[in-house]
Amino acid sequence: MPRLLIILLVLYCSAELSFSQGESALPFLLIEPTTRATGMAGAFTAIANDAGAMYFNPAGMTQMQWGSVDFNQVDWLPSFGFSDLDLTYRALTWTITQVGSFGISYTRLNLGKNIITDETGAELASFDTYEQAFAFGYARELNKNISLGATVKMIESHLINSVVFSPRKTTVKAYALDIGFLYQNFLPDFCYRKRFYSSLSKPWLQRPLPPGPAIGIAIQNIGPHVEYRDQNQGDPLPQNLRLGLAWQIVDTDIAGIRISADIQKLLVKKYKDGSSDAFYNAWFTSWSKFQWKSLRLGLGVEIFFTPLFTLRFGRFIEDEDYGARKYTALGFSLGPESLRFNYSEYIPKERDHPLRGTRFFGFSFAY
Repeated sequence: MPRLLIILLVLYCSAELSFSQGESALPFLLIEPTTRATGMAGAFTAIANDAGAMYFNPAGMTQMQWGSVDFNQVDWLPSFGFSDLDLTYRALTWTITQVGSFGISYTRLNLGKNIITDETGAELASFDTYEQAFAFGYARELNKNISLGATVKMIESHLINSVVFSPRKTTVKAYALDIGFLYQNFLPDFCYRKRFYSSLSKPWLQRPLPPGPAIGIAIQNIGPHVEYRDQNQGDPLPQNLRLGLAWQIVDTDIAGIRISADIQKLLVKKYKDGSSDAFYNAWFTSWSKFQWKSLRLGLGVEIFFTPLFTLRFGRFIEDEDYGARKYTALGFSLGPESLRFNYSEYIPKERDHPLRGTRFFGFSFAY
């Protein structure tokens, strides 16, 4: 079954997977799915001011005055030569005054159709391989500077078929929790702010973040082990810590500059015998033999040229022993905040890198 084997190879060599390839189950949960954020190499935890907050930091949902919608689509890893590998992400957030901010999202990694044949080439069965997650979120401001948020995920993985893999489950289901914290508007003087036009231009402007630096913290995929065979052989979810810093350096209605950085660490502890700690223990034991090279670093820049055009640049760095992903990211947006087209692309140095040619397309709405 070469097709299925290649599909599994694609999944576990995906661009957004790190050392978790051998450490955890459901690594697709680490794929950063939004076009805007991928243009900044995923350095979005302390920004999170659109519907992508549902993935990166649910506390960011409080930043939208009324709400936001995000549509994203990508032909996933086209270098493998399959036309039916794709990633879909949809998210919607809305705010109710005095109640809080709510959100829903849907992520699907489609790995294509597999056909099972006998030794003569006759078709025995066919099945689709995919992984998907539905998320529901809530966030609330504690004060003008601090927000907290959380999302609950319902996850499904369908990678195999009972005709061939009868001892295993054909569909694996799991549940997970994301939690987020956002602290903004401290050191507000560390930002140049000026408005050159009248308030008539306000509907066309980028929604500004509070001036100066911001800090974001999120822990993704908190939940019990996933059971592929039986209760004694569970695998941990890819529990992931994100620490983000963003800084709005310049904020005008003609141009603006925002920089950001994210550090990530996998909170998973797995042993040589195949056993692993429960998620609540791994919060502590995953640091027991901490090495700096186990951290993943994303750096991003957004530059606004008038309210209708934005450029983005990013750099992602990962150590050779923990996934070895190093790539540059580029992206841009066209249109006002009320209706915007987004594009981003991974640009790895190696010509034969699986990421080469992976391009994200998206539309976002703010209301």
